[in-house]
Amino acid sequence: MSWLRPVAKNALKYGPHAQQVWKHAGRPAREAAQKAVADWSSRRTALEHADTVIDGSLLSVMHEGRRVWVVFSGDDPIASYPAVSTVEGSG
Repeated sequence: MSWLRPVAKNALKYGPHAQQVWKHAGRPAREAAQKAVADWSSRRTALEHADTVIDGSLLSVMHEGRRVWVVFSGDDPIASYPAVSTVEGSG
């Protein structure tokens, strides 16, 4: 096992540094990954909904700093993913 000795040596040498990096960057990295998964999931759900309506289409808009997918039936918006209470400019 020629790789075991260098791995052990580097683990001892850089292990404390890696632990400190993970301590400070772990939470932001996890939150960014969760946000990316939530955005992808919202898009997928909106696409599935748009496939079930007559003349369904999809539009990506920014609402309060996050991406929202709006599902249309013809020219009428019928749903948004993730759900938002109000959309500015509607009326």
